[in-house]
Amino acid sequence: MEARKVGYEEGLAAAKQHQAARERLLDDREDRIVVREADQTSQQLQIASAKEDSQREADGARRDADAYAKVTREKAEADAKAARDKAEAEVNEIKAAAERNAREKGLADARALIQTDQEAVAEAKAAAKKDRDTAAAERTAAAAERARAKAEGLLSSPWPSEQPRKRQ
Repeated sequence: MEARKVGYEEGLAAAKQHQAARERLLDDREDRIVVREADQTSQQLQIASAKEDSQREADGARRDADAYAKVTREKAEADAKAARDKAEAEVNEIKAAAERNAREKGLADARALIQTDQEAVAEAKAAAKKDRDTAAAERTAAAAERARAKAEGLLSSPWPSEQPRKRQ
């Protein structure tokens, strides 16, 4: 029972860690939405700048905004990818630990069952040997009794010719 309780608690802890990792993955998705919103905001700023300034200033501002957005997007994507990879690694590690714990518990249970089966087989063999020994002893006793009866029968009649003949 204690081993099952420990296994259950370990499984519960693994499930909680798995849930936390999933929540981190969801946070990564929210980061991608923020990046999209930043891209949209950047585009809106570029349009407003183009209307207010000359074409040259608009082109320069657009290039600057694109470069900043690209750098920001690349950084956000790199951060999101790193967080996602870390969360996936944690999930895989948790799964591996849970599987390892389950295998170890399963092996322990299987070993206990094998031990129990081996003990039952040994008991059955011992009982069968005892039954064989008892049956052999009974057969020997019966044969001895028959031999004794036969010997008594021979001793009671003085001559073998006086014994009744068996029909053939």
